[in-house]
Amino acid sequence: MNCITLTLKDLMKSDNYIQLKSGESYTIDITDGSPPATSDSDEDDSYIIKPPDDNPPLEFTNPEDNQSDQDPSQILLVEFQDKLFRTNSAVVLPEQENPQSTDTSPAGLIASCIRYAQEYPSRKILVAGHTDTQGNLTYNKKLSGWRAQCLASLLTGDGDLFASICCNRERMRTSDYKQILAWLAKTRGWDCNPGIINDSHDDRTQTALNNFRKSYNSDGPGSSWAQKITEWGAADTVETWKAYFNCYEEFIADELGVELGTLNDMRKKLLFYIPKIWVGCNEYHPRVAKNIDEFPCETNRRVEVLFLDSKANPILYCSTSPDSCNKENCELYSDKFPREILPPMVSAKEFTVEWEKTDPPAFKDDKRKCIATLNNAPDGTAVTITIMSNYKGKQSPVVKASASLKNSTAEIENDCWFNPNEKIDQISLSGTEQFSEVTFSIRATVTGRAAVSSKPLSYSDKVDITCYQENGKDVSADRAYTLMSPYGIIKGKTAADGTVKLDKLPPGGVLVELD
Repeated sequence: MNCITLTLKDLMKSDNYIQLKSGESYTIDITDGSPPATSDSDEDDSYIIKPPDDNPPLEFTNPEDNQSDQDPSQILLVEFQDKLFRTNSAVVLPEQENPQSTDTSPAGLIASCIRYAQEYPSRKILVAGHTDTQGNLTYNKKLSGWRAQCLASLLTGDGDLFASICCNRERMRTSDYKQILAWLAKTRGWDCNPGIINDSHDDRTQTALNNFRKSYNSDGPGSSWAQKITEWGAADTVETWKAYFNCYEEFIADELGVELGTLNDMRKKLLFYIPKIWVGCNEYHPRVAKNIDEFPCETNRRVEVLFLDSKANPILYCSTSPDSCNKENCELYSDKFPREILPPMVSAKEFTVEWEKTDPPAFKDDKRKCIATLNNAPDGTAVTITIMSNYKGKQSPVVKASASLKNSTAEIENDCWFNPNEKIDQISLSGTEQFSEVTFSIRATVTGRAAVSSKPLSYSDKVDITCYQENGKDVSADRAYTLMSPYGIIKGKTAADGTVKLDKLPPGGVLVELD
């Protein structure tokens, strides 16, 4: 019985080879274009053809470790800390109370939430406001709800709701709009700097406010897509706060790297937890210092944007009426639903990963470049790239590699198409049948974000061999053979010229045995 072994560089890290025995004749066509390897030597030794070295940065993955899987009971969240709000205020500031802080801005966090929602499309959003235990329960409940509503209005693009909350003196402070004016002076170059940020509305504050109105009409939203506003007016009008909201809109769109129309389209796809988009949790769910009354704590004063899996449906007693909170039995903050804080985004711009080319199909030893792109991300930002195989509806990780962004891009070159650790359901085919197609996609992750390639890469190997009889001269025609692959077997017969020619083979190598 003649046995022909073809190892199509299975992408394992061991030394795979084709072993040719002396005294027998073989004709082997290796699909990478190498010349045929033959031997009719009488010497009693073996000839080994070794594959090229493996790609050092790549490592095989555990098939059970599919990074796209998430615990359906786990709640992901983005946290807006207390320093993004002033004490006793519901206004979401455009920057932290300390403008010198290098932390992500509130508008940047809003952009991050919208981008996270795009990258976790099956998750539903719920905004939850919290206070510390300082002050009375009645006011804390109102404040936690106001803050949650205000933030929700920025998520949904509801400028009327934002303005109605923030223009009320019970829910905002003079220092809030003075900081907004100072931020606009700094970021847009408008002559609206109110000077020292405090709770005193003096002549300079009014001048800055009036100058803001003029700049808004001549060089801001009022000059293009939004309605103009009066150039003289009070600080606590709906019109004024709607104008601030429109400035926020442009900043959020810029953080996302999109036009306002695209921002609106992204918002239309947001899924919210029904029947509540927001909840005011009062002081009932502190993160630290539990059961300590009158305890001032920045950590506990926060608003959380929660992303709930479609299978996670915590019971919200507060959804029936404002006074129906049942803190002891609230499932939202129970052990039933573990929580994970999503890391701040290094950039909220679109994150993509693609094959450099998908035509022609990949084959053994073929090298294909994967390119991840994240604009505005700092150089050196780490990106993890995982190559995923797709076979008969099942997706499995093959290899992964780490790369660093440079000029907003990171690249790896992949030549690994088979994971020896993968469990494959094998099938049996006839010589006229073919294995189902194997395709490859890419998944890239960076600081909590994930991107998947939009176009799959097909794979197609081939076998083209000539089989000889025991005398080494005459071809072995019309002879039964069995081709064995990690994906199953194909039974057939050699052609009249002794050849076995098969294409569209999956990765992993084959063993051809003559019966």
